[in-house]
Amino acid sequence: MQTDIASFQILDDYAKKMRDAENEDHEGKRKAEALWPIMRISHARSRYVYELYYKREAISRELYDWLLKEGYADAKYAVSVLYFNWWLTLNP
Repeated sequence: MQTDIASFQILDDYAKKMRDAENEDHEGKRKAEALWPIMRISHARSRYVYELYYKREAISRELYDWLLKEGYADAKYAVSVLYFNWWLTLNP
């Protein structure tokens, strides 16, 4: 239970960082440059959720599925990491 509470506090911190990045002034920046901080935060949040479930085994499958469904993490990220790890086992 403590892990779940601490995990949601970290996810809340990511949400605050995301709001700040979205509200940041984008004048004078190219469109791609304006999106970099948002993509970086999204990637970090997805990696955090992935590691909670697959690496640390700190959350249940139901919670992991709910986090994906609610947009706390990107399911495509998890699939790409799993595929990459599988590929590494075949090609040492």
